[in-house]
Amino acid sequence: MNDIIQMDIFFFITSIAIIVLTIFFVTALVYVIRILKNVRDISNVVKKESDFLSQDFAELRANVRKEGAKVKHFTSFAHDVYKRNVKERKNKKNRKKSSFITR
Repeated sequence: MNDIIQMDIFFFITSIAIIVLTIFFVTALVYVIRILKNVRDISNVVKKESDFLSQDFAELRANVRKEGAKVKHFTSFAHDVYKRNVKERKNKKNRKKSSFITR
């Protein structure tokens, strides 16, 4: 009879330990998933920005080939790029503000 009580205590303690470990594992998995989503979002932003950058360089190359390396065209190009970046930053800030409001 004493052996049966010891077995019951062992199985009870083992069951509690498995439940606690499962809770820790699920919690860690949730954090890993959140981190992976953030990495995915960051990589999408980097991809989009690199596409913009490659378009800008293509425009610069076309301008240099077409009209030579004139400083005026280069400065106007740089100014246009700066304007677009400022506009995109403002749009991102507005999107972030609206996302905080909707949450």
